[in-house]
Amino acid sequence: ELDLGGFSDWRLPTEKELITINDYSIPFPAPTINTTFFPNSKTGYDAYYWSSAQYVHDSRYAWAVDTGQGGVEPNFKYSNGYVRCVRGEARPLPNFIDNHNCTVSDTSTGLMWQQGDQPSSWDYALTYCNTLTLGGTSGWRVPNIKELQSLVDYTRQYQSINTTFFPNTNTYYWSSTTDAKYPSAAFVVTFDVGYVQDSPDSGKNSYYFVRCTRNIPTAPSVSTAAISAISQTTATGGGNVTSGGGDTVTARGVCWGISANPTTAGSHTTNGSGTGVFTSAIGGLAAYTTYHVRAYATNSGGTTYGDDISFTTNLCTSDVTRGGTGYGAIQDALSSGSGAEIKAVARVFSEELLFSNSSALTLNGGYVCGFGSSNGLTMIHGTITLAGNAAVTMGNIEVY
Repeated sequence: ELDLGGFSDWRLPTEKELITINDYSIPFPAPTINTTFFPNSKTGYDAYYWSSAQYVHDSRYAWAVDTGQGGVEPNFKYSNGYVRCVRGEARPLPNFIDNHNCTVSDTSTGLMWQQGDQPSSWDYALTYCNTLTLGGTSGWRVPNIKELQSLVDYTRQYQSINTTFFPNTNTYYWSSTTDAKYPSAAFVVTFDVGYVQDSPDSGKNSYYFVRCTRNIPTAPSVSTAAISAISQTTATGGGNVTSGGGDTVTARGVCWGISANPTTAGSHTTNGSGTGVFTSAIGGLAAYTTYHVRAYATNSGGTTYGDDISFTTNLCTSDVTRGGTGYGAIQDALSSGSGAEIKAVARVFSEELLFSNSSALTLNGGYVCGFGSSNGLTMIHGTITLAGNAAVTMGNIEVY
């Protein structure tokens, strides 16, 4: 029924929405919330704010978030509490994906989780997660209390977590969040019921469990460098990996081909790993041919490509080649045998070609030419075939 700020679609928040505004860096007795934005927030030992979540173990209770000490626990529905309404779409439920490598991804939070756990003290939990390699990835950490609480399923009894994805879950699990008033203690989640509380017993020296987390890797970001040092058969390329996507870049380089948007399925280089600028040597090219190049970078989240850049290799150094031999003029190439394959012509010719025997002149790669006269001339797919004793004047021929 609340009408506030011109809106009337207010509702009671869920327990996971309500904990998002807790600030665990603020020590008791101040309220664990930013009072600049939420003035007059309650504190003390009974500063409970109601959530919309029922307590499945006892219908007389509902879950509440404590802004006095930061806990999340059930409270008797008929006791005095406080309410802070919210509006907008509710936070999405967990969307777990079993990666089948001892990790589970939650696409609703962008977090990847260790499927198993490790018994440890708080200090050892930090070391264990920071050095963990699991599912082919590193970068693991102890979750903070809000991340850890995102795993709680308040609709389940006596094991408040999805046991399909997290079987054999124990009770107390460490978070990385230290109690601001008692630095020797840290916040934990109890997965038998779903409580959030600071560590009882011996504080951080207690022997609980840790389930490590990390961000789900995304594909890297990479840009393609300009092509330089172009010759007939080689060129220099490269790129810049500007972001690893939250993961280690395991491969980077350039790929190329005669069609746009080449991929690593074709010709490509491998130029180390990690982020930063790299240089690639491109080889095995054909003369006077247009190629497309893209930089690429790969991590466990996939392969990303930079922009497509095109370039054309240089002409051959000789005006005309027949086989592997270079000639200064088309006629010289023809006179050397029964046929000539014109690889490239770097300048414009105007000359008469004389054939004493049947010969074929193949203009490789295309041509632009004007014919003065011919005798017995046929043209098939760029091949000019002339009968014996034929002559043809080819004016302004440019083979490319």
